[in-house]
Amino acid sequence: MNIDANPSDLKRAVYKRIAQIIIQFFFLSAILFLSYGKLDWKWAWIYLLVSFGVLVVNMIVLIPNHLDLVAERSREKENTKVWDRILTKVIFFFTIIGLIVAGLDKRFSLTPDLASWFHISGLILYVLGQFLFTWSMTANEFFATTVRLQKDRGQKVAEEGPYQYVRHPGYLGMIFSMIAFPIALGTYWVFIPYGIGIIGYIVRTAFEDNTLTQELVGYSQYKEKVKYRLIPGIW
Repeated sequence: MNIDANPSDLKRAVYKRIAQIIIQFFFLSAILFLSYGKLDWKWAWIYLLVSFGVLVVNMIVLIPNHLDLVAERSREKENTKVWDRILTKVIFFFTIIGLIVAGLDKRFSLTPDLASWFHISGLILYVLGQFLFTWSMTANEFFATTVRLQKDRGQKVAEEGPYQYVRHPGYLGMIFSMIAFPIALGTYWVFIPYGIGIIGYIVRTAFEDNTLTQELVGYSQYKEKVKYRLIPGIW
């Protein structure tokens, strides 16, 4: 959203973003339980409770001090890269498939019962991934939902917080969260669709990195300081 937007427009955009998040949360939750066919799934309820808590904390952290960022994330801009429109749809598609697979796995007991510590380790990894995602947003006022050069908001290179260590920490946080989901729910088969989703994030990282190198002033110099896209010492 334009940095000079009217305060009332800004508030409406923030309310819209909150509504989008809540609707998506309940939509994805419904898919999970519909595919299972019942509601008596302890670890799914615990995961959703933790997820909802993370969303609440995310809003508490962002809204007071990053109102413009929340508003910006409420809508997709016209100059979003075509490849990003495709990749985000692919990632979302396999996210949906993963939820369906998780429910079917539980319904037909395809994965054997696992120890509680296994589920808990997944929940911890999920929280850590979401912490990294939120930290990335607080450190980057241009952390949009789609890849575009935000000339209307005076975009500049983010170099603080987790951006001191890797160039795309938000994507790393989402990858951690996707790995965590099948562990937290105890369903091995979800690693297949979510693995494809993770590959989508890796491809998106590479494409975004190239786009920023070509279009964002100062990004090439930033790459000289922060060598790795996602994993220090590896890539």
